[in-house]
Amino acid sequence: MNKETFDSEISEVTTAFLTAFDNLDWAQFNDFIADEATVFMPWPTFPNQLNGKSEIQNAFRSLFEEIPKTQEERPYLNLRPLDLTIQQIGSAGLVTFHLSEPDHFGRRTLIFEKRNDSWKLVHLHASNFYEQHKRKI
Repeated sequence: MNKETFDSEISEVTTAFLTAFDNLDWAQFNDFIADEATVFMPWPTFPNQLNGKSEIQNAFRSLFEEIPKTQEERPYLNLRPLDLTIQQIGSAGLVTFHLSEPDHFGRRTLIFEKRNDSWKLVHLHASNFYEQHKRKI
């Protein structure tokens, strides 16, 4: 696959994944997660790496259930990736971006791998800065 096609596919899968997350669409979100995926969550309540789809589902389930109860319409999260970068590493796509929110600045890394003509998330690393995160964007 040439670089242009690869970048286009990774860009599309990233947008689709973030849209599912934004909308808290549990079924679509879960379709992206590989069975053996790993996740580092950005919150101190999850200090350790999550291993496997089951652990990841357990960590995200309450978020997907509770936020829609407090907001009337989608998108619930309104994720806006900044400084999005795509890198090809073999057959995997490495995606990095920032999130700038009123109370924190976030860094995100997603790794997607193509399997049977569909892209699966094999790793997500999320970290947040809460102290005076002033940054010119």
